[in-house]
Amino acid sequence: MLRARILVCLASLSLLSMFPMDVFISSFDDLAEHFAIPYDDTISSISLFSYGFGVGVLLVGILAEKLGVSKVLLGSLVLLLMANLLSLNHYNYDLFLASRFLQGLFSSSFVMSTYIIRNSFEEGEGVRIRALIASISAIAITLSPMLGAEMTMRFGWSSIIVLACGACVFTAASVLLIKKQLSQPKQDNNTQNNFMSSKTFWTYNVISTLNFSIHFVFVMLSVKIFTQEFGGTLTEYGIMMVYYGAALFVSNTLISRFSNKLAFSGANYVYIAIIILIACFMMLLVNQGIANFYYYFPLIVLATFFSVYLSNVTINKAIFAVNGTPMVSSVIGSIRFITAGTLGWIGFSYQSGVFSIATLYLFSSICSMGLLWMVRPKAITQNDLSY
Repeated sequence: MLRARILVCLASLSLLSMFPMDVFISSFDDLAEHFAIPYDDTISSISLFSYGFGVGVLLVGILAEKLGVSKVLLGSLVLLLMANLLSLNHYNYDLFLASRFLQGLFSSSFVMSTYIIRNSFEEGEGVRIRALIASISAIAITLSPMLGAEMTMRFGWSSIIVLACGACVFTAASVLLIKKQLSQPKQDNNTQNNFMSSKTFWTYNVISTLNFSIHFVFVMLSVKIFTQEFGGTLTEYGIMMVYYGAALFVSNTLISRFSNKLAFSGANYVYIAIIILIACFMMLLVNQGIANFYYYFPLIVLATFFSVYLSNVTINKAIFAVNGTPMVSSVIGSIRFITAGTLGWIGFSYQSGVFSIATLYLFSSICSMGLLWMVRPKAITQNDLSY
């Protein structure tokens, strides 16, 4: 029963994060019309959310260690509810952006899911649980753009915020169900307590962030790429994201069931090399003027599969390299979202979103290859086969 409650809490925290990102992205056109701003300015609503999130996760970690995880989770959810309400019923875009920053700031409680996994499960099961939650997120990603498009067309962008308020209430209830578990952190004397001095922690963290950005940045740029660059409709965009979300679900299901087989020694280098080849091929298609999105889409899905796997495995390696404290979860979340948000903002500002994504693939993969080599096992043993 406790395990089920923990999974519900993790899933609700994950689903809560989709409203300000995946659902909201579909409302860019309506947002531009409502606030009478250029379309390209709408990306600020996502970038500022990401920056708020990045700042918030550091504060969450500090406060959680002083006040307790459950208190910080519940408090941040109440404040998130208030920030959501602040964005409604006005035409001041600056005030709206301020509310978006606050939404990111208080949505940062989502990062405590890393802490919950670290302190509720062993490392092997942690990989599977993370993949399971990612699969649930993939289902949300599958449905959220279509949901966002339908809600925007029928009720306007503000209806998304109203639904997000309801999600806050549900998530708070799920936290209350495991409040006792959150007050009993697990310590492992075989791991380093000071994550600041752990080379392994930081290296795996950066690798995970780079590969997480491959998925996150595509989600940020997807509506611009599909509707602005390739002339697709918002409904067609929603359908395309259904396919993308389904592919993510399959990816995470495979990771959950076959993580040990996927991670044989040396395989990670092969996966990174495949992403590099995909990046080069996408750049070639752009240079040849290929204007059909579905030439690129299978390549994006394939790159996402390998990057999601690499991000999942390396973040697990990072959090189990040190003792699981709220601050560890905060540092991981801060680096991931500030980095991904910045890369997404840069990519949105560039003329070709597809070329921006291909460039990110190439940059992330080359860096990941070098960093992975830095933390390679010194000698291959049976224990290293899970690397």
